[in-house]
Amino acid sequence: MRKLNLLLLLLIPFISQAQNDCEGFYIAKEGMSSTMKSYNAKGKFESSSISTILSRKNIPGGIELEVKAETKDEKDKIQFSSNLTARCIDNVFYMDMKGLIPEETMKGWENMEMSIKGDFLETPSDLKAGQKLKDGLMNIEVSSSGMSMMTMVFEVKNRIVEGFEDITTSAGTFSCAKISYDIHMKMLFNMQLKAVEWLAKGVGPVRVESYRGDKLQGYSELAELKK
Repeated sequence: MRKLNLLLLLLIPFISQAQNDCEGFYIAKEGMSSTMKSYNAKGKFESSSISTILSRKNIPGGIELEVKAETKDEKDKIQFSSNLTARCIDNVFYMDMKGLIPEETMKGWENMEMSIKGDFLETPSDLKAGQKLKDGLMNIEVSSSGMSMMTMVFEVKNRIVEGFEDITTSAGTFSCAKISYDIHMKMLFNMQLKAVEWLAKGVGPVRVESYRGDKLQGYSELAELKK
């Protein structure tokens, strides 16, 4: 269950209030960070996920961010750390989908070569109820000594803006866009999940829920925002 929660958190688009012409749904000031705490379906704390903006630079039409994604277990021990890239161009934010890969999987590939090809997950800053957002796709090939060992496919599909709601967590009350989507993972076995997330402008994810069928698998909430 913990793996599903962490995966969903890393899937969340890093949409940010970067500059006047690129406002959106995530932090973007250098040094800012947000902490999400994850729980199982019964409300037991499992892990925390910290996103920190390491750097921001101007690029044609917008900005580029380097984001550190870090995961800690229930004992506050670091389990996973990776740097990701995000870009905001013409009021559309693009998030590197490498964040889809669970940390348990990365540890198993430490001595292997990986070839990763995929989309940047796109989310515009001017969301409207009923709006359909673009899908995302990523392919991973794992090899050893030039021999292919495994191919993996991650898909994010059926992304829809359900509406707008106020969400309250220990970090405060936020006006959020509610977005639902499906996650398809094809590896040695197939897995399908449904996720619902609430994003606040200038803040990012406030709450994320994961479902298998209609059954809640776990959820995450914003616990801390450092500016």
